[in-house]
Amino acid sequence: MKKTSSRTQTLVECAILVALGTVFSVIKIIQMPFGGSVTLVAMLPLVLIGYRHGFRWGMGSALVFSLIQMFLGFGTVSAAFLPGDDQMIWYLAVLMTLLDYILAYCLVGLSGLFTDRKHPTRSLCLGALTGTFLRYVCHFLSGYILWGSYGKWFFEEGIFDLSAWGTWAENLAGSISSGILSSFDGTGLALIYSLFYNGCYMIPEIILTVTAAAIISKIPAVRKELLS
Repeated sequence: MKKTSSRTQTLVECAILVALGTVFSVIKIIQMPFGGSVTLVAMLPLVLIGYRHGFRWGMGSALVFSLIQMFLGFGTVSAAFLPGDDQMIWYLAVLMTLLDYILAYCLVGLSGLFTDRKHPTRSLCLGALTGTFLRYVCHFLSGYILWGSYGKWFFEEGIFDLSAWGTWAENLAGSISSGILSSFDGTGLALIYSLFYNGCYMIPEIILTVTAAAIISKIPAVRKELLS
């Protein structure tokens, strides 16, 4: 009876943290023009699940989270499976679903491999860094395989519209684009494009998540309730 109660308690706790992560995910600090965003540490609740209950619970909860994200991004996901786009045939659409959603978020659950209760700050930060970095790798692979052919267009048209930042920002973006286009082409350009584009939102997301993990691990109430 006690074991069943404990399992139910864990399930409820995971559900609450997944719901919290979902709320954080819709609070976007930066929204990228072609998908991807910097959120209000949406990955942190998944990292906490992994730390608290191990990577199995972490990956299971992350799978549920990925399905919710697919539902929230239904327009993008469903469009990939519609006929008429020569760039996106059905197996590439499936690959996008796996890399950008299911695998990308499930790998965050591997943060549960780091559960040293004697060093909660180090474990939580290492788990956050590992999980979010693996998510970055998934998005990078997706960007390279599926969208790498857009690399030349992306850098030729300008990285972003930085006119609101002033002339210096536009000139800097133009210099970066010119330098990349003159140094890379073909496969190399596709790799740089995916690394650059996905890094624009994933690197800040990684930094924010690891920083938030370090901060909450120092809060006495959190250490007692969540990191015990």
